[in-house]
Amino acid sequence: MEDDAKREKSYEESIASDLFNMLQAAKGQGLDLNTGFQNEPMSTRKFALRYMFYGKRELAGLQGMPGALKKRLRRANVLAGILVGGRPVGMHLICAMQMPFAEVESEAQILAAIDTKALQAYADQVRKVLADDFEQAVADSEPESDATH
Repeated sequence: MEDDAKREKSYEESIASDLFNMLQAAKGQGLDLNTGFQNEPMSTRKFALRYMFYGKRELAGLQGMPGALKKRLRRANVLAGILVGGRPVGMHLICAMQMPFAEVESEAQILAAIDTKALQAYADQVRKVLADDFEQAVADSEPESDATH
């Protein structure tokens, strides 16, 4: 049980580090962090993982956003999206902070704002998508049976 808690914390710390590095890279590119941006750290022909950094104002105006999700929005939010075949199959609000992105100075600030439950749901869905993609790749690589023996 303690190992699971350590592993979960380690994963949260890893994601906080990744998000902080994405913020720093966007800042280094001269982007206005508070108007929002997206980062796609992983993609294949079949699926993509996308992180969306947007303020409450930008996200609250999106049509179709569930009310329960809107209530959880804060000043600066990180949504993790999973796309399969170019279509979104999962959207998770993994981090919601009271400060604007431009004021984030450390991974610890992001870590403190991570929603553990949402991050776990995202990780579970990513694992499933990767497993499905792997199974499909194996099936695609198997030689067709030769009926002429």
